[in-house]
Amino acid sequence: MPSRLCSARAARALNISLKPCSRSTIFHTSCPDCQQALPLLQRIYDEFADSLAIVLISRQQPEDEISAYWADQGFTMPYSAQLTREIYELFAQERVPRIYLSPAGGQIQAIFTDSPVPTYEILLEQVNKIL
Repeated sequence: MPSRLCSARAARALNISLKPCSRSTIFHTSCPDCQQALPLLQRIYDEFADSLAIVLISRQQPEDEISAYWADQGFTMPYSAQLTREIYELFAQERVPRIYLSPAGGQIQAIFTDSPVPTYEILLEQVNKIL
């Protein structure tokens, strides 16, 4: 699937482009905190698909597991299934979800982790600040 990240370094590594505002999230579908955050991100995606580049990057999880989870949850967000931790390790060494928000150009403006998982209102506020 096509993917878009907020990190300019990761974008160059994956040869992708950035929209005016970008959000990337690193996740694993078996992670309870990710399971809490993913529906919130879907709401953001549904609301801002035209102006927000979004991709979810798995932390060492294969396509078949993710696509089954996406189908079960009714998610339509783009994702990038990664069998290794190569992309994840560009951002962190532990903890998922990791949510990054940046304007075009790649400078990260907001970072969220599982401590605590951000609410929809907090995510929406940050997206609106950058748009």
